[in-house]
Amino acid sequence: MRSIRRYTVGQWGPEQYATYRAKLKAATERLTAFPALGVAVPHIAADLYALAVEQHVIYHRFDDQTLTAIAIVHGRMHVGHAGSL
Repeated sequence: MRSIRRYTVGQWGPEQYATYRAKLKAATERLTAFPALGVAVPHIAADLYALAVEQHVIYHRFDDQTLTAIAIVHGRMHVGHAGSL
């Protein structure tokens, strides 16, 4: 999140960062309620899901008890395997 903040504030200002951060937070809250949101990405890892939020992708895992956000990366980043997260 620090790099997202730094870039967004530098390019568009703190108000835009606040808006973008709110969208990312809302997405993580939706994931908490509905962890199967997103798309399975078995070519990266068997139990990994991806949810697009604006220009970023939240990679996450879940089981019966826990949702774990693995990474939030820009959509242009190539994530070919779990080790690149």
